[in-house]
Amino acid sequence: LQFNYRVLKQALDTTHPLINRLMFCCIFSSNMDEFFEILTLVQTRKIPRFPLVLYGKDYWRGLFRWINSTLKKGKYISPKDSDLVTLTDDPAEIVEVIADDEEAGR
Repeated sequence: LQFNYRVLKQALDTTHPLINRLMFCCIFSSNMDEFFEILTLVQTRKIPRFPLVLYGKDYWRGLFRWINSTLKKGKYISPKDSDLVTLTDDPAEIVEVIADDEEAGR
């Protein structure tokens, strides 16, 4: 699999309306490889930070339990790295996270 940088570029392009940027975000986050590629690029500041939101706490809980208990505990990631991702079951929270990011001018 190859990472699709064109899709990421579209998602980060602030000249596109927010709804279009969200569509691009959904495209690239539908693949676990690409999600972790994005997370790594944000974590290492190779690309600007933007909202990384995963919907469905029950679905993602096991992965993030492992990230916190193994990667964070083993100091393979910084303590705040898991804060780069928002896990939620609330569509209103997704809108809020994105709106807050837009207000911050990122």
